[in-house]
Amino acid sequence: ASDVGGVNELIKDGYNGILIKKFSIEEFTIQINKLIRNPLNSSKIGNAAKEFSRKNFRMNILTSKLVGHYEELIK
Repeated sequence: ASDVGGVNELIKDGYNGILIKKFSIEEFTIQINKLIRNPLNSSKIGNAAKEFSRKNFRMNILTSKLVGHYEELIK
């Protein structure tokens, strides 16, 4: 993912994704080739990303967070 905005709050470089400098085609190419050459690491990153998504983006969790934000606003 491009390291812009708040992306680095979700993606931990090398753990659940790869962060790349904005507009850096060369770095993108290097990182893709590393993933291709190391399928075990690719799987580890993919599994970590899946687990992160499962823990943070299920509908009941998102709904609960949204309700919490609204409750804070009306206090």
